[in-house]
Amino acid sequence: MSFSDKQSTIINEDVLTTCAIEKGSIDLIVTSPTSNVDIKYNSNDDALSNAEVYNKRAKTHFRKNDFDKAIADFTKAIELNLQDAEAYYTRGKLYDEDGKYDKAIADFTEAIKLDPEHADAWGFRATLYSECGEYDKAIEGFSKEIELRPDVPDTYYERGEVYVKKEEYDKAITDFTEAIKLTPDFTEAYFQRAMVYFRLDNLESAMQDFDKILELK
Repeated sequence: MSFSDKQSTIINEDVLTTCAIEKGSIDLIVTSPTSNVDIKYNSNDDALSNAEVYNKRAKTHFRKNDFDKAIADFTKAIELNLQDAEAYYTRGKLYDEDGKYDKAIADFTEAIKLDPEHADAWGFRATLYSECGEYDKAIEGFSKEIELRPDVPDTYYERGEVYVKKEEYDKAITDFTEAIKLTPDFTEAYFQRAMVYFRLDNLESAMQDFDKILELK
């Protein structure tokens, strides 16, 4: 059996095509004998729209430094859209500000799962790992951030600091040197490198870096 007019066609009681309905707006069409047709329009629109509103309001609370309300709104946004990596990431930053490091790490981890190239999430999580004494995880995170963004001097500097904590001084020197190459007036990197040279009893190199810091100032 078939039926057709200028706008729609039903063939064999289970196929519907139409030029009257906007492309992409139909989620599901169900037909049953002999003429019942059920069409669901935009079934996810309300949820996605509300998620976006909660997300934007959360960012507004964030900018007003109202962290509790921002966290609550990001949590609601995530409930409505579990695939929003940025919401997890930003809520993680808020948890970090609030000293809830385990929750922050969990949110950064979820953001990375959803968006493996989220360099900021890799970096923030690495910083927290370093502060928690999980140095190998911190190095892994900073290394991934460098892979994604190789021209950011601060990341080399932060990884260098972790290498210092692990007493891997040669690697620390390499990272501080790379940070200096990218930003020649990076006085903190000169200072940290000088301190490593001092620990290694390389006093001449340490003196050169201390002199450079004074020259830059």
